[in-house]
Parts: sequence; structure tokens; C-alpha cells
Amino acid sequence: MRRHVRTLNRPLDRAITSSLDCLPPWFFYAVLLTVFSLLLSHQPKIGTTNYISNNLNQLTATTGALVSSYTYDFNGNRQTYTKNAQTDTYGYDFENRLVQLQKNVTGTGIQTGTFTYNYDYRMRRVLRNETAAGGIATKLVFSGGTSVQEYNVNFPATPVVEYARGSDYGGGIGGILYTLRSGTASFNHYNSRGDVVAKTAANGALTYQAAYEAYGKRTQEQGSTQDRQKANTKDEDPTGLLNEGFRYRDLETGTFITRDPLGFVDGPNMYGYVVQNPWTKFDPRGLQGSEKRKQDDVKKAAISTKEIKDMAVDAVGAVVGGIKDNVNAVKVGGEAAKNGQTAEIKVLGGALAVAGVLSLSGELTGPGKVTALKKAGAAAVDAGLQKSSKEIVKESVNAAEKQVAAKSGPLAAGGAKLENLSPRQLARIQAVAEKRGLDISVVGSRAEGTADGASDWDYILKGGNSKARHSAMRELPSNPNASKGGDFRLGSEDLRGVDVDPELPHINFTPTKK
Repeated sequence: MRRHVRTLNRPLDRAITSSLDCLPPWFFYAVLLTVFSLLLSHQPKIGTTNYISNNLNQLTATTGALVSSYTYDFNGNRQTYTKNAQTDTYGYDFENRLVQLQKNVTGTGIQTGTFTYNYDYRMRRVLRNETAAGGIATKLVFSGGTSVQEYNVNFPATPVVEYARGSDYGGGIGGILYTLRSGTASFNHYNSRGDVVAKTAANGALTYQAAYEAYGKRTQEQGSTQDRQKANTKDEDPTGLLNEGFRYRDLETGTFITRDPLGFVDGPNMYGYVVQNPWTKFDPRGLQGSEKRKQDDVKKAAISTKEIKDMAVDAVGAVVGGIKDNVNAVKVGGEAAKNGQTAEIKVLGGALAVAGVLSLSGELTGPGKVTALKKAGAAAVDAGLQKSSKEIVKESVNAAEKQVAAKSGPLAAGGAKLENLSPRQLARIQAVAEKRGLDISVVGSRAEGTADGASDWDYILKGGNSKARHSAMRELPSNPNASKGGDFRLGSEDLRGVDVDPELPHINFTPTKK
């Protein structure tokens, strides 16, 4: 009988001291696997939940461990949620945004009562009123698409909390560095998909820890925190809903309560979360799932054309929005111009950066209105995608000046100041613009503020017919003593065929009824 002998290559300095030394490595893994299998088989079974959906992929009921039912309105928004003979009722505005939730279904960590919400034109939730549910009314302040401050409506002088943000994965995910409450900082710590897994005090002491399941529901918690940002760094309301940006997601079911505004971008189910793949994907704004990215690649890959457009519009309107928005516009715009994935993003990024510089340097001044500036900037950016950054910004500035002037009267730009004209002169020119239906620009020395007793008045008139312009020139302020080098000059001139140069001092007057 032939014996097969297997030789073990063992270092000479290692002696076999136990029979276990002769066992192959896989033996220990097999033993561990067996032990874990036995332990799991003896764990109490929690139960199985069955999810029932209709042909529109709307979750209508659950059975088994969780028994509940749901109804929807004709726009596909969740209308009611019933569990244990208790029913929640949802209300929406004409843009399918949740504006009221009557919360009656109880649960762990759930607060009952009436919750109401207000939004701005960019779908950002700017007010949450929880006074009818034992809470407070809170106003939120945003920089771009993410919140930076929260105020108690009844005590608006001091923010309840401030958020210091850095780079994120998009939509603010993983971007809060620390929060500040009454001067006390609390630092956030994240996992790879932006869940807040821990918080520490300024001295490094651990104050909060949490573990999450796939769809963001917390399975374990230790410590406490007043901050709402939990799963994906999104605001978790005491109703059990997660504010994902454009929509709310139910943490109990893992589904959105309204349809995807972008339609079928994530497949045929417009209520599903990231195509049921939450471990490798996340949804920055409640619109479309994104792959997880390395932090270093965020600025290069996660900035979309729409984001750059929104930021460019904000930058043009930031003249009355504070220096932080302008600085951020220059920084983010420059990064996009350098590393944008498409030529369009690079051009828009450059426009954003230049717009921020213009705002910082005071190129666009006067009693501006944020809404008018943003609308004008949006129109100019959309119309100039194939143009250079400088051209886009110039169009934004020109359009913004006209919009603001139409809403708020005279607007000075290009270094001019309204103080260069007396209140009586301002009122007189505006009255002529209203009467004749003309866009009137004061240029030259009068706009520069260098006019003397011999200077004439230079105007650029736009709109109307020749008769209206001729009548306007007779009615506008003029100087009968105008001269140059001893030669008589016209008291005022209409510079025909000339367009306003946005880089030179000028004061615009636009009829408000136009």
C-alpha cells in the first residue's frame, strides 16, 4: 500500500507545540462559520413584512409584522397613512410640495400634531412650523442649496443653530463640519455615504453615536443631539420623514411619498429610493440616485450644469445677498471652469466666477431686488451658453439692471452713484421715462459725478418712436449755459445709435409700467 506524504514548509525556528498547529487555516474559518450559523439560528425571529403596490408602483399596504395602508391623490402624492386605527393626513400645494401633515400615527421618536411648511422659489424649505405639535416655528437661511442658519421665528435676533459646511457629495451630504448652538460647537463624523455616525464636542468627547440600516433608519443610538441631520446628512423631522430636498422619504418604508419630479430617471418606479441600492448609491436632492464618490472628486464630477446655472444666477443677485455668496461663487465657479466635465459647465463656471467678482467689486450697485436680479441673470445665462464667460456676465448685468430699474426706479451702475443727481433731477427724469415709455440712461460727466457749470447732459434713449424721443429731450433736464473751450454746446444730447457700456458710469431709468 502506497502512502502519500504531504510536507509542510515550516521555518526551522518554529517548533510544533500543539496538534492545532497541524490544522490547515481554512479549518478555523469553517469552525467560525458554523458557530455563527448556530447563533443566528437561535435568534428570535422578528417577522416578515409584505409590501403591496398598485400598477403605478404606489405602496398601498403592508401586511405581516407591519400592518398599514396608504392612499394617494390624483397627482400621485401620498394622501393618507393608516396604522393601528390611526391615520395621518398629508396636504400639498400646486407644485406638489408637502405643506401640511396632520400626524396621528404614534411610534418611537414620533411627535404627533399638525406640521406646516413653506418653501421658496427654488423648492428650499424656508419655514417649518411645529407649534401645533409642541415645537416651535423655525426660519431657515440658505447659502445656495444648503441651509446655514436656523432662527426661532419669535426670537429672530440670534440663530438657534448655525451650520459650518465644507465639501460634500452633493446636496449637502457629508458636508457639515460642525454645528454651533449658543456658542457651543458639535463636530460631525460620517460613514462613506454621508450618514452622521458620531458627534464630538470641542474637547473631543464623544456625545452621540448611531448605526443605520440600508435605507437610513437608525438601529442603535447612544448619547443625544439636537441636530436633525442624520441619514445622508438630511433633516429628519419628528414625523418620521426625511427631507431629501425636492421630496420627502418615509424612513419606515424606505420610499418617497411623492413621485419623482424628473420622471423615470431612476427606472419605472418613481417612488423607489436609488433603484433599491442604498449601499452604493444615494440621492443628493430627492431627484436622482448618484454613485458614491471619493471626496477629492466631488467638485470635479458632482457639479452639474443645472447647479452651475443656479449658482451663477445667485451670484448675479448676490449684490444684496451678502459677501459669503459672492466669495463662494468665485471659488466654486473657478473650480468648475477648471475641472468641469463638459465645455458647457466650464463656460458657466467661468461666468459664475466673473459674476462673483463683479458683485464683490461693486460693479452692480443700487437699490437692487434679489428676485429681479436672479430672473434677469437666469435669462442671460440660458441665452448665452455658447458665449464667453464675460459675455454671459455682461448680459446678466444688463438684463438685471433693466429688471431692477423696472421694479425700483433709477439704478446706478458702472461706478455711477444716484447721489450724482439731485432728488429733483431723479424724479424729473423718471417722470419723463414713465410719460414717454422710454428707457433713459444718463451717461457722461453727469453720471460720473464730474459735471461742472458748463457741462451738458448726455442721454441714451431706447424704445418709443422719434416723436416720443424728441418730446423727451425737450422735457429732460438740460444746461442752457453748456460750453466747451468757450464754444456754445447743446444743453443736452441724445446719443443716437449708441448702446450703454456696462463698464462705464451710467444711471438707468425704466418705466415701471413697461
